[in-house]
Amino acid sequence: MRKNYFGLLLLAAIGAGPRAAQAQADFRPGYLVRPAGDTLRGEIDYRDARTSATQCRFRPSPGAPATVFSPTELRAYGLPAERKHYRALTPAGAPQPAFLEVLVSGVANLYALRDADRADHYYVATETFPLTELVHRKVMQEQASVMHEQNIYRTTLAQALAGCPVAQTQLPALRYTAAELARAVAAYNNCQAPPADVAAIAAAGGTPRGPRPRLGIVLGAERTAMNVDFTDMYNGAHTVRFSPKIAPIGGLFLAVPLGALSRKLSLEVELLYESLRYDQAFGNAYSSASDRYTFDLAYLRLPLLVRYTYPTGRVRPFVEAGPVLAYAMQLDNSLVKTDNQGNASAPTGFYQNNFRSLQEGLAGSLGGQFGYANGRQAALLVRYETDTGWAGGMGLKTWSNHVYALLTLDLFWPAAAK
Repeated sequence: MRKNYFGLLLLAAIGAGPRAAQAQADFRPGYLVRPAGDTLRGEIDYRDARTSATQCRFRPSPGAPATVFSPTELRAYGLPAERKHYRALTPAGAPQPAFLEVLVSGVANLYALRDADRADHYYVATETFPLTELVHRKVMQEQASVMHEQNIYRTTLAQALAGCPVAQTQLPALRYTAAELARAVAAYNNCQAPPADVAAIAAAGGTPRGPRPRLGIVLGAERTAMNVDFTDMYNGAHTVRFSPKIAPIGGLFLAVPLGALSRKLSLEVELLYESLRYDQAFGNAYSSASDRYTFDLAYLRLPLLVRYTYPTGRVRPFVEAGPVLAYAMQLDNSLVKTDNQGNASAPTGFYQNNFRSLQEGLAGSLGGQFGYANGRQAALLVRYETDTGWAGGMGLKTWSNHVYALLTLDLFWPAAAK
């Protein structure tokens, strides 16, 4: 039942993410440029690529009423911390302007536009080359019944980026992706602009990128309860419930944005180290005999969690869920039996032939994310996890339940705050 619960939680987070991202305001520091050229600073509602192309929702300060601007009312707007910048331009054949996202800025500019059908379009422009769409089509050749690619964008780029051999040599094999198109346009800018100018453009955020992965540390503590059910040689069923242990836990995490699905979704990958020791005696209700179990366990845990962050306020609540893998670095145990006279046996191994080096589990977390120290992110969370335990087999079942209290801290924020 617990596994089904966390599976449903993960599906709900993925399914609700894009809809919630569209419905919930997410104001972040930004700017807009009015037609006269003056710049206003305040907060921009951070939306998906399709909505960002048609409107800019701006408020001058937190709590102030928001105003929605169309592309006919602004020259540009942007969210520097997210490395998102938009310009109001009119593509050829379009009845009205749209907010085109700036992918590369310089002597040559590369833009992106997501239309109402969620299709991405790319445009190039220079001082001497007008704004032109980079067209890539697949058409059916009826006679051969095969799809034929029309890579018109390569011809367009050859004309727009003329005079730069470095850029031209990339074009014959250039794929129709934002990354490769940007690489070719950036190569042209490097040809045309002195190095100092290129550095100034980059420092001003002129070549914006999407949110980047974040690397950080994890610190915290866990409360773990281990359970063992087994059958002895006489087919007697035994249940052993060890008292919960509290131990420190820590490691590293990598947060990877899942922007293709939703700006509010990310993949949280952690590598944690834990060491647990159990030493507990269990008596017999009908005699003074007892069994003492000792376990020394150490694991590398690898949670792979999908996180949905609710876009509101300075502290952003989130929920996350997903599978957990754990590799046993140490699996030692012993059993000492004491009879009614108090005589203790020599320590023997307890089901050592059934050790499981790879452990599987499911986890779910609730927490809040907030900023600290120059745009870095921190998070406080509580996590519940259940796993398959240290061993398994015929007549043997083990499992553990974990409750974690964790703090995560970014080690750095790669160029996102420029």
